[in-house]
Amino acid sequence: MESLGGLEVASDEVLEVDRVTIGRGTDQHVVLSDIRVTLAHAEIRLQPGGGYRIECQGPNPVWLNGSPVQGAALGVGDIVDLGRFRVVVGNPEPGIDLLLTIEERVSAREAQGSRRGLYLMSLEQAGLGRRRWAWALVALVLGLLLLLPVALRFGPSAVAGPSVDALWQAGPSSGAHAGFIAECSRCHQAPFIPVGNAACLDCHRDQPHHSSRPELLALPGLAEARCGSCHGEHNGRDGLVARKPTLCTDCHARPGERFAEANLEPAARFDDAHPDFSFNLPAWKDNEAHRVELTRATVQREEPHLLFPHDLHLAAAGIASPEGKRVMACADCHVPAGEGFQPLRMQDQCASCHRLEFDTDAPARELPHGMPQQVSAIIRGHFARLALAGEVKDPAAPAIVRLLRRPGEVLAPAQAQAALAWADERAALAIADVFERRVCGSCHVVTATPGDADAPYRIDAPALTQRYLTGARFDHAAHRTEDCSRCHEAKASKTSADLLLPGIDNCRGCHADQSSSTRVGTTCVDCHGFHMAGSMGTPVPRKVPAP
Repeated sequence: MESLGGLEVASDEVLEVDRVTIGRGTDQHVVLSDIRVTLAHAEIRLQPGGGYRIECQGPNPVWLNGSPVQGAALGVGDIVDLGRFRVVVGNPEPGIDLLLTIEERVSAREAQGSRRGLYLMSLEQAGLGRRRWAWALVALVLGLLLLLPVALRFGPSAVAGPSVDALWQAGPSSGAHAGFIAECSRCHQAPFIPVGNAACLDCHRDQPHHSSRPELLALPGLAEARCGSCHGEHNGRDGLVARKPTLCTDCHARPGERFAEANLEPAARFDDAHPDFSFNLPAWKDNEAHRVELTRATVQREEPHLLFPHDLHLAAAGIASPEGKRVMACADCHVPAGEGFQPLRMQDQCASCHRLEFDTDAPARELPHGMPQQVSAIIRGHFARLALAGEVKDPAAPAIVRLLRRPGEVLAPAQAQAALAWADERAALAIADVFERRVCGSCHVVTATPGDADAPYRIDAPALTQRYLTGARFDHAAHRTEDCSRCHEAKASKTSADLLLPGIDNCRGCHADQSSSTRVGTTCVDCHGFHMAGSMGTPVPRKVPAP
């Protein structure tokens, strides 16, 4: 080995170990101070059948007799090279099992010998140190990208235009603002000042707020919020949409700490820290429907004032119709339209099977739908006309009603009175049949009003819900590959009062937080919107006690 003075020195060391470790680490038996040698490079062990073997402890090989190997048997005379060191297996003396001679092929001082005698000059000695280069580059960047654009934009010979503004752009604009990307002053109303809310509201003045309650909007957390803190421009075409869950959970994970007045349930993660869904359901007062917000824990049924058995209409064997057996599916009535469905209408979904005829002798004559106040008058007028015209086919009708009359023939007062008496009796039977049993009563809630001769029955108008979720959106189009029964148990529902909406556990079967590797990663804004008209932007009645 080489000493500090450059003289060659040698030393002997005897080890009593079952294996010899070689490496750069100070815990090795043979320490080789060369960066090309790993901390624990190789081991030499005694083989069961006798002899020794060298094994590398990592991917770096050793050079055995001039060839790289990961492991090999060792014999007397073998040469192992590691970096600038050479290990030679010698012929051991009596009492010694293994003799290793270790020498430096090229010393650290000799490795630098090729540069001895040359005049070396560093950058510092030449006056070109790294610090000076760094400051020179900083000055160049400031001059080209800051001072020059400022001078061109605001100097005496100002030249405004896209060529100058392009130097300031931090990245590609969003798709919503691409139409005026060259007009920086539309948003950046003052140099070196972040875009304020006033610049955003110049265009988005009708944007709904996050709450319809003024006392909440006045709280510092919302009143002092800046649009740009969530919506970052120059982040790509779709970068303006804030999708980071933390933008929502920073407040909603512990809403009581910052917005106690809101009385919100905490929502930190969809997987296991999110409240169950709330629904916008009809409630009735004085025969008028109004909407209330109810949770699954407080209500399991709704009151649509419509009698509709889903199980009957979705029977696998089909349902009787005027054209024969018809097998129906959910899509026959529920037609997707955007995030919801088209309104259900009698003429579109029901009229093909549920016809509004009231006289078997005149099947083509049907009643108007949605006008119960006129039904009684229409039925009475129909039978009165038949009675006065004659030729009624009902064998139980009086003779005067069944007779064929000549055009213009006028009945005697007694005959006319008998004919109209039959018409009144027949109309009363038909009205009761229509309202109570066969037509209206099949689908609607009908209430008798004996004191009103003109309208003896009242039909409560259905309150069909088009949007059930109060604070979220749901797009059926994105789930069109799933069968409806995966979420809605309509095939087992015998009444329209059943709340056929799934709970949050049903959604968790497919959806989870973004970090999930087994389910669909879902963020807050996939279902909720900060500026949602109709939920967060429009007043919603407060929760009412369970009925």
